[in-house]
Amino acid sequence: MGISGGWMRAIIKLSHTHKKLKEAGWTLFDIDNFNLKASLGVAIREFPLKNGYTDYLLFVEGQAVGVVEAKPEGTPLIGVSEQTRKYIQGIPDDVPHVQGPLPFAYESTGLFYAQGVKANVLFFDL
Repeated sequence: MGISGGWMRAIIKLSHTHKKLKEAGWTLFDIDNFNLKASLGVAIREFPLKNGYTDYLLFVEGQAVGVVEAKPEGTPLIGVSEQTRKYIQGIPDDVPHVQGPLPFAYESTGLFYAQGVKANVLFFDL
């Protein structure tokens, strides 16, 4: 019995974004085992919000500052913005955060070309 196509796409999309977050210096954790004091920047995968689960909730100095939504390569990110906007407004009251809604929202396929040839990362701040 193998992994279905949907699960495989989910694994691949998160692995690309996971790698990029690590390369950028974020300390990554799963939701069931995390430490907000592990480093200046902590990213927690599959964090439950009031209105869904974000792929990554970003914390700086122990306070939530933004979300990252990871999508498979080739996904048009422009259509993801409503989902991401919903997540930055859905931070639970008991989670320490800098402000509501969160100030940063990122959407990524995990791939980025530094030369500007192809952008697979979108972000907006409020």
